[in-house]
Amino acid sequence: MQQFIMPDLKYFLRRKHYVSSTIFLILFSVLFLELYNPFSNTVWLSLTRGRFLMTLLFYVVCVVIVAASWVVIARRTRTKDITLRFMGGVIAVQYFLITITYLLFSIQYMHLTVMLFLKVLFCVAMVLSIPYTLYFRHASFKAKAEENNLLRKRIEDLEKQVEALQNPATASVDTPGHKLLNLSDSNGSLKLTIDSDSICYVESQDNYVKICYELNGETANYMLRCSSMRFEAFCEGTTILRCHRSYFINTTRIKSIRYENRRSFALLEMPVSKEIPISKTYIKTFSELGLPS
Repeated sequence: MQQFIMPDLKYFLRRKHYVSSTIFLILFSVLFLELYNPFSNTVWLSLTRGRFLMTLLFYVVCVVIVAASWVVIARRTRTKDITLRFMGGVIAVQYFLITITYLLFSIQYMHLTVMLFLKVLFCVAMVLSIPYTLYFRHASFKAKAEENNLLRKRIEDLEKQVEALQNPATASVDTPGHKLLNLSDSNGSLKLTIDSDSICYVESQDNYVKICYELNGETANYMLRCSSMRFEAFCEGTTILRCHRSYFINTTRIKSIRYENRRSFALLEMPVSKEIPISKTYIKTFSELGLPS
């Protein structure tokens, strides 16, 4: 049976979210336990002088467990898509290890009982499930917003095609470097068809590329699971060139190139002006384009 792929998580499975989610888990757990503590006699975690060091050590161990989980996920995303089964398994392992850790730390404060075990199961489940649910909902919202932007873009392109067919005299003539890009992911599945002229820049982020393009006078983004080398092949014959190990820019949108302390930056003309770095490897190529500085 084919596993269910969770493309909605492409915004969640990024390095910066690994850090923020870990911090959010810790802060949420502290708040939850502060609220839960008056109603329980099994919560020994405290910021008081007598238990501060043990509480700090417990949280350090929990951070290590969560960080190790993110390392496993990050390595998995380099070669395969994240499945519902895999993500659930990682969270289950976190749940089990944090529960066991709490019970081991509790030995010096109270006797291990079935009631203690059940209460710890409940607390850890709440501490993990609520933050992860919020994060997954956020990732899903971002993906839905992206899909809506793409749908608007496709409708706009279709309207232009219909208008061109109805008025041949006003139909635009293709210019060199202008073409539709059919972008597929690392599995070869077609994910996006976009006019190369509408692309402003592309940023490589781990095993994804973030495509920044203009839509109805505004800036929109699309996250494509694709290596930068693969994306570079898609851009052959267009005005989109690599300018940095992590960036591509559309040369038709460059307003000027700025040189500062042996570093170079391209100022792009887009709804919100943005500077993109140009590395020494590619600066010669861009200087030969005769762009203003």
